[in-house]
Amino acid sequence: MKSLDHYILKILFIPFCLSLTLKANPYTSGILAEMFPGLGYYYNEDYDSALLSSTLIIPLLAPQFWTTTHFAAKSLKSNLSTTSRNLFGYSVYDSFHQALQKEDFQDQVVPLPYYDLKTSYLAVFNPESYKTWHPYPLILLGASSFISSVVKNGFHMPLSRAWALPLILAQSMFIGMGEEAEFRGFQYPAFAQLTGSDLAGSILSSMSFGACHTQFGIPLGKNHHWRFCGSPYVTSQVAGFFNTIDQKKEYRAPSAPSDGTDISDMAYFANTFLTGLYFSWVTRNGSLLESIAAHSLYDFILIASDLLTTNNTGRIYLSLKFDFQ
Repeated sequence: MKSLDHYILKILFIPFCLSLTLKANPYTSGILAEMFPGLGYYYNEDYDSALLSSTLIIPLLAPQFWTTTHFAAKSLKSNLSTTSRNLFGYSVYDSFHQALQKEDFQDQVVPLPYYDLKTSYLAVFNPESYKTWHPYPLILLGASSFISSVVKNGFHMPLSRAWALPLILAQSMFIGMGEEAEFRGFQYPAFAQLTGSDLAGSILSSMSFGACHTQFGIPLGKNHHWRFCGSPYVTSQVAGFFNTIDQKKEYRAPSAPSDGTDISDMAYFANTFLTGLYFSWVTRNGSLLESIAAHSLYDFILIASDLLTTNNTGRIYLSLKFDFQ
């Protein structure tokens, strides 16, 4: 007898039910998972995971719809929305590998091992993440950027805000896990399989990574923009459409120099594209765990550095730390 969640999902995903008529394919599962939270699991006929992921991920997007300048509320908003976005990213990878194991798919251009949610999230504390030298260049780059910021700006964060640092670490670990799982754990091998080329897979997934981090603002009034991100995640587009947040208030660090918090979309795309190529190289020559650890630690260093030296968390760019004028 089929469970209740099976029938609930039949109603929720009627427009997608035709996907079940497609030949079972792990890449189809990953693509459907990119479209909507839980859809890849539904395609795999794992109805429990489909219902759990969609009901867990979507409500956490609620903070995207409010604007706040209060530090604690801003921190909570950032962590909840980041958790949603990166649980979604991991679910894409998980759906793909679930179908991969189910179908015993052979002849992958880029074969990658599977890591469960707990192992992926805790990658920064796993000695396996540092077995080769591949993660260290980016970690050292982040450390040098932090030292440079301290020398230039000094420390400005009061001890009363020190509680935010563990939250930043937790947030950074979610970002590293979710983004690496989605872009290097799924998109990289998927594009490589599509083109038959490891290099093409790296380039195309890095372009997707860059587009997903590039926000195109459409003016809706003074200091207000509709923010569009190049993510296929449908619900994030809905949030972006309705969320006319005050960017000047919420995404600028008041004590930071203007040229340090503003770079063009194309420069940011170039930065994240190059970073994506690096993470693909780490994944291919080391492991996905290594790229997750490097990504998480680099994010933590940059965001913590911003808080420590400006007493705020402004618009942080996950990118190589170059200054574009």
